[in-house]
Amino acid sequence: MIYGIDVSHWNQDIDWKQVAASGVRFAYLKATEALSYADDTFLQNLRGARAAGILVGAYHFFRPAYDPILQADWFYKMAHEANDLPP
Repeated sequence: MIYGIDVSHWNQDIDWKQVAASGVRFAYLKATEALSYADDTFLQNLRGARAAGILVGAYHFFRPAYDPILQADWFYKMAHEANDLPP
């Protein structure tokens, strides 16, 4: 079995070395929500997880009241910028 987690600002500060030591091998990180919200822990979590050797993916929290294309564009912009960051 391969273990993974889903994290966002609700998880507050994460000790990524401890997470890796517990057997977690991947994490999905909340990046965006709706049309303009960016999770304020996304970049911190991205850097921490990468430094601990954990594979990462990003997700968008979809809100049906808003245009889906604009939401996809917002997520793409944030995820693309984050992907260009050095580890």
